[in-house]
Amino acid sequence: MIGRAARRLPRPARDALRRARGSYRSARYRISARLRPVHLGAADVDQALREAGVEPGDDVFMQAAMSAFGTFEQGPTTVVEAVQRAIGSEGLVAMP
Repeated sequence: MIGRAARRLPRPARDALRRARGSYRSARYRISARLRPVHLGAADVDQALREAGVEPGDDVFMQAAMSAFGTFEQGPTTVVEAVQRAIGSEGLVAMP
């Protein structure tokens, strides 16, 4: 119902509503991250990779916004080391 009503609005009004919605979502995310921070360690990353089916010798392509997952103990190093441990010396990691 709201979508139909929004389609009837002039384009500048729709664009303003979209920007406002984006600002609201962004602010909600930032507030949530401050109130309930998520701290992840190498063991958490390793467990998530195993649950995703990553095994020693696999070829892995990874692309993700790390901030979407929480705060990592040692930053990107935590993720890279966990991936290297998960795939072993026979695997291949590609990260843009």
